[in-house]
Amino acid sequence: MNVRNKIFQAIGWIAARHIAHYEAVKVLVASIGALALKLDDPKQFNYYEQVQLQSEELQELKALNGALAIKELADNSGGWEDHHGIGLNMVASVLIEQHDWDPQDVNDWVRDLTDGYFNFGADDED
Repeated sequence: MNVRNKIFQAIGWIAARHIAHYEAVKVLVASIGALALKLDDPKQFNYYEQVQLQSEELQELKALNGALAIKELADNSGGWEDHHGIGLNMVASVLIEQHDWDPQDVNDWVRDLTDGYFNFGADDED
């Protein structure tokens, strides 16, 4: 019997015993899965571990990439329109609220990105 079958049998045994604490079961199953992945493919395990450790930075980069994609869409459609501003406003909100960017820094970055077409934060008294 190989390691994977033993792991699945162990998970089945645990589930069959109706463990009362769902969170404990989730942690246990995740730990068993992580151990199985680490034993089976250490390189892949290290990759996923690093992705988890850097998830906030990766999300921040995705937001910035989204803003650049909006700029590309605007360039390809002939210029900045209101719906591009709505998209940039969403990205700006994510950067400020979830990644603790300074609102003025976001405003400056958007102004640079749009060559001053949009003026975010000009009416904001906050």
